[in-house]
Amino acid sequence: MGIGAFLLACGLISTTGGALVAFDVRGSAVALERRADANALRDRLDRGSLEPAPILMTRPSPLSRTVFRCLGAAVALCGIALTVKGLLELTA
Repeated sequence: MGIGAFLLACGLISTTGGALVAFDVRGSAVALERRADANALRDRLDRGSLEPAPILMTRPSPLSRTVFRCLGAAVALCGIALTVKGLLELTA
């Protein structure tokens, strides 16, 4: 029962978190995009680089929000797999 409950709990947590980002609930994918931009700027300033950001990091970038949503969907799918496996362990 121990491993089944563990898999079920981890699966539900990762499914919930991944679905929140995948469906952009309350702007979570946008917030992750802004955080990535801020971290990239902070990293360049820490290195002392005053040159502009690389092409992929400039705004508006359609890639980053989409990438975060796709990663959220992948995490949600893996969470569903963990949830199903946990349920199978608990019933066996």
